[in-house]
Amino acid sequence: MSVLFLLFCAGIVLIRLKAFPDGGIGAVFGAPDPMIGNTVTLYSTLAVLCLFLINKEALRNHFFNALIIPLFAGGSIAVLWLIIGDLNGGVFITTRSGAAVQVNWYSLCLQ
Repeated sequence: MSVLFLLFCAGIVLIRLKAFPDGGIGAVFGAPDPMIGNTVTLYSTLAVLCLFLINKEALRNHFFNALIIPLFAGGSIAVLWLIIGDLNGGVFITTRSGAAVQVNWYSLCLQ
């Protein structure tokens, strides 16, 4: 899981730097910069915690549920947001340039 979280960090930074900000996944991770900083901090912290959990049995007992339950809850909320938003005409994000971009299901699976 540590490798996966580190790949998420690198991917989000690359999307911010290279993706077209007015469409698709670039609209999700293109701005604002504080959201990107918070997301990178979240995933890098999770990567470090997962590294600690590899060798420490006592830490696994305490932190496994504290890691898995919020990630599962966040994923469940994102799926509900997509379903409810799709029933109401779609989920839209306003980009840096002021354009409204519809969010596809794969864009929210990364959050």
